[in-house]
Amino acid sequence: MQLSDDERDKNELSIFIYLLRDSQDHKELKEILVFQENGTLLNFVGHAGIDSIDRRGLIKFHSIRFCFNNEKLEAAFINQIFVNVKEMYHKHTHHDGDGAVADRLLPVCITRCDTLGKLGILKQFQKKIIFYNTEIKDYFMYARQSHFYDPRAATHAVMRQGKGEFIYALNFIKFYCGHLPEKELYETVFTNEISSINTYSREAESEYSLWLTNRISLLTWGLLFLTVILILTTVICAPLDNSILTKTLPFLNGGVK
Repeated sequence: MQLSDDERDKNELSIFIYLLRDSQDHKELKEILVFQENGTLLNFVGHAGIDSIDRRGLIKFHSIRFCFNNEKLEAAFINQIFVNVKEMYHKHTHHDGDGAVADRLLPVCITRCDTLGKLGILKQFQKKIIFYNTEIKDYFMYARQSHFYDPRAATHAVMRQGKGEFIYALNFIKFYCGHLPEKELYETVFTNEISSINTYSREAESEYSLWLTNRISLLTWGLLFLTVILILTTVICAPLDNSILTKTLPFLNGGVK
């Protein structure tokens, strides 16, 4: 992938090597080595050691070291390492596994304090509340402005992903944040947001029913209009045809006497 410590070289290749260690019944990921392209050679630029990967998904690193002094680049490398490790162990439940979606779900919280790290993760989830409410409202607005658009289709994906993230947040609190004084506050916040998304979902269903009723009504009126036109055409044209036929028959019988 392209991550460079030289801003003038955006295409410098970075290589991540993941080292596994045999455990009792499976292989465990223990170390990540990072190299960067230097002509025909590869320079060692960083190392990350994994302390543990919890079966519920929490990844803890016991050491992360880089051979350069660039905080922005360090954060980019750490985030990429986390994304790659997560993809190795993570099963997609509330999204489709698309890389672009997975990469933006939650940035890495970099801290040496376990408590601050957990609070940092909860605050990141909390910021998603504004994001998802804004996204859902925008989709609703677009659906309402279009006469041939299903509101459910417009909002389903973003509501499913948002609800999934807040379920993750509640599970994170349940398994890792029992000792935090803010535990109950965050539980209430994320539970309320899930309820809010459920309300949006019911609203989408209701608007879809209204949208469908309106479409059926338009089609019904359209068919009625065509039927009336067809009847009128038949009524108007029928006498004209009889008149022509009456004038034509004598000639067919040998002319007018």
